[in-house]
Amino acid sequence: EEYAEGKIVFNQIESVKAIEAVIIASLELDSNMDPSVATYWQKKITYKAYFIDDRATDYPYLYIDSDTGYTTLIKAPTVVVTINGGKGRYALPLLKNGSDNIRSGAHTWEDR
Repeated sequence: EEYAEGKIVFNQIESVKAIEAVIIASLELDSNMDPSVATYWQKKITYKAYFIDDRATDYPYLYIDSDTGYTTLIKAPTVVVTINGGKGRYALPLLKNGSDNIRSGAHTWEDR
């Protein structure tokens, strides 16, 4: 119904499947998001996905990730994914007790 009204609304179930497939392939994980012995990662990878679409968003919208501080001005429907890779298998001794590797990224649909 919302799509028929010209709104972009994400199919979150299918989106999560796609997000997980990309993370698994890119980081060489098994289907449970656990790393193999040969990868850089040591522990299960976790992620959060945020869907900002036409369902309940007024644009522009200032998105601020409460965990990482990642900030982006959203002007159209967007998916933000924050991945926590944990600590890497290899690190310089001075970074041995460093923080987790956490990265965020966003993809925006601007074709209207």
